Amino acid sequence: MRVALIGCGAMGSAMAKRLCLVHEVVLFDRDRQKAAHLAKELGVNFVKEIGAGLVATDVILLAIKPKDVEDLALMLAPLTTPSTLIVSMLAGMKIEVLNQLFPKQQLLRIMPNLAVLYEKGVIGIVETPVMTPEYRKKIENLFQGMGLLVFLHEDKIDALTALTGSSPAFVFYLIEAMMDGGVALGFPPDQVFALVLQVFEGAIALLKEGKERPAVLQAKVASPGGTTMEGLKVLESRQVHDALVDALHASFAKARAILE
Repeated sequence: MRVALIGCGAMGSAMAKRLCLVHEVVLFDRDRQKAAHLAKELGVNFVKEIGAGLVATDVILLAIKPKDVEDLALMLAPLTTPSTLIVSMLAGMKIEVLNQLFPKQQLLRIMPNLAVLYEKGVIGIVETPVMTPEYRKKIENLFQGMGLLVFLHEDKIDALTALTGSSPAFVFYLIEAMMDGGVALGFPPDQVFALVLQVFEGAIALLKEGKERPAVLQAKVASPGGTTMEGLKVLESRQVHDALVDALHASFAKARAILE
């Protein structure tokens, strides 16, 4: 497919780097240098203006800020047809609103995370009444090789934004804290990074391969009266569990409030 990606920020760039492996990609960003640099890196084309260069694209993927979409919709109207698929990554903007902005085009609302870059992402895809098996296959083909595709009702997309979009930052927060603790224990920074990363990779492997719940594995690692239990007592006393749950709820609430 010929895919136009509008917006070359962090998420847009990650999507472009995967899409160009399978599809013909053309880039646009208001920052022309950013689009030109990414296009050169990926070996794809970019356009300096929204115009003729975007005619005959099968898919237009919007990776911009919600406040910019109304003006963009007006510019795209003469360049698209009823068969053009508009894919929105705009946080908080519902299909109902997108339908008003793009009344003649096919619409898809998604919520990806940055791990799509390494085939480990999650892409939440809002299901609609017009999503036929053929349409679904087209979507799967568009995002192949990016990770887990989750088709869900629109009222779940803000929750997914918190759980899979925001939460990688919480994981990085934990990793950074463990690295700081490792340095404080006397390990050099380069070594402590490798050690902590291996701990996370090993823990994930135990969860995936052993197919046991986290609480069960936690109990296996933490012997009564042992070193792990002493550390867990600190985490419980500082209410780290509740803080993480609250962080997800805060991200969820923000996702819902973005366009209110």
